[in-house]
Amino acid sequence: MRREWAAAVLWVLIATVAGTLQSGAGSSNGALLLSAAFVAVFSTVAVFVLLRLGLLALAAVVVFDSLRLSFPITAQLSAWHAGVGLTGLVLLLGLAGYGFYTSLGGQPMFGRMLTEDGK
Repeated sequence: MRREWAAAVLWVLIATVAGTLQSGAGSSNGALLLSAAFVAVFSTVAVFVLLRLGLLALAAVVVFDSLRLSFPITAQLSAWHAGVGLTGLVLLLGLAGYGFYTSLGGQPMFGRMLTEDGK
């Protein structure tokens, strides 16, 4: 396609149809529409991240989402899988914190608020 926005819209449409068919949402129309809505939102976010922030940022989003779905995160801490879920949550928060720290490039984490001279 000649226009970037047209290619992005076409990509979202194709990804939405393919993702909805792959999800196997069942025969219920409501489940199929809900699945299509979630896939469309994720595809739109993925295209936006790719076009505005680049391939590395998109890869980070995909890895983060895959890890989020791989760990059974629960609010019920007495469940048998709560430890595994908390481990995944700590891993995800650690990766996000490390990414934030490295993105600063040696600058103070909270700007100049906490420095002695404030300049």
